[in-house]
Amino acid sequence: MKSIKCHRSMCFFLVHSMQTGVGVLSFQRVLAKTTGTDGWISILLAGLIVHIMIWIIYKIFSIVPGDIISANNQAFGKWIGNFFSLLFILYFFSSG
Repeated sequence: MKSIKCHRSMCFFLVHSMQTGVGVLSFQRVLAKTTGTDGWISILLAGLIVHIMIWIIYKIFSIVPGDIISANNQAFGKWIGNFFSLLFILYFFSSG
């Protein structure tokens, strides 16, 4: 099976379009009711945190060859890495 490489510009535009879609389509009304006029601060902080997390994930997968299971096994060892991978798989089955 061929692995799909994610180029930096593709990852940037993917994250940016997802954040813009959520922000434009559904986020403002709930945020304005809850925070009033100070909601822009939380949007900036959330965007910054998400971009940092995506950058960390990108760096991890540029160092570790393979997928998330091999990254977990390399970082935590065979047993704990497989346990985290199982939790990850169960999360996706339960949320889908």
